[in-house]
Parts: sequence; structure tokens; C-alpha cells
Amino acid sequence: MELGILSLSDIQTNPDTGQRFPTNRGFRVDRAQFEAGTQPGQAIMVGSTDELIEKIVDAHEVLGIGRFVGQVDWGGLPRPLVEESVTRYASEIAPAVQAAIGSTTT
Repeated sequence: MELGILSLSDIQTNPDTGQRFPTNRGFRVDRAQFEAGTQPGQAIMVGSTDELIEKIVDAHEVLGIGRFVGQVDWGGLPRPLVEESVTRYASEIAPAVQAAIGSTTT
């Protein structure tokens, strides 16, 4: 399952179970729970640039949030992908969200 620059296989293997899903700090999910959380209207922000823009704008409209804080190294993402995610957020996602909601803070 490819989701933008990140695929589910980019997330490190849980040494306890052998599953490849975020498991840091006691937070454990199975594949179905993780994939369900990445769908539109859900909280896990994994996806293409357009999918993330849509999810953040949706959260703004539904919840009234005016600021987005994301954890881009969740699940043991390799450093190059973390850096690419931060760059993509700053150069593509945040400006598009700001334009969509008419704000200068995201």
C-alpha cells in the first residue's frame, strides 16, 4: 500500500511481534487499525501531499483547529524520509492549507 512518499513498509518492524507498525511508547496497533487510521476523516496523517492537505483542511473545518502539529518520525521512519516529510510539509502542504483556510499559521 503506497501512501505518498511513505509506504507501510517504511515503518520499522516491532521486535516483539514482528509486525511492521508504529509501536513506540506502548502504542500498538494492528495492520487493520493502522490502515483505518490513515483514511480520510481519521487522525493518522500518512498520504500524498493532496491527501494530507485535504485531511488538515477537514480537521480545521470540523474541529476549528488553527494550528497543526505533526510527529514526522513516528514509527521509526528513516531519517531521509523524516527530512523529506518536513520539507514537503513546509514547501507544499502548509502553504496549500493556509491558502485553503485563509490563514498564515498552520
